[in-house]
Amino acid sequence: MTDLLVDFCSHEAALAACKRWHYSGCLPNQKLVKFGVWEEDRFIGAIVYGDGANGGMLRPYGLDYTEGAELVRIALDVHKAAVSQIVAMTFPRLREQSPGLRLIVSYADPERGHHGGIYQAMNWLYLGRTMA
Repeated sequence: MTDLLVDFCSHEAALAACKRWHYSGCLPNQKLVKFGVWEEDRFIGAIVYGDGANGGMLRPYGLDYTEGAELVRIALDVHKAAVSQIVAMTFPRLREQSPGLRLIVSYADPERGHHGGIYQAMNWLYLGRTMA
């Protein structure tokens, strides 16, 4: 079993992780909830949630902006723990911080070779492709 810690982190730590380990090299310019990830006492990255780039992403579910979030960044260095385990460890703290949260949305970018395997491993619902 890997020694793994996931906890809130600073904007600077999340930004450094995204610059180093995420293909975008940046953080979105929106309200964010940032989690740092430490494995065997070494900072290995960040998991970041936001309001989402699509203002209408919650509309199909009858939810308002306070009831949903988008998983906007998974920025990790080489690690032993499964990404699905790392992301799942953020959920209790995210619920604590956002008690009205009912839905998390995320997108996989096939242009970057992403196929949603992380979300499949967590048994998330696949709802199809967007037009963007």
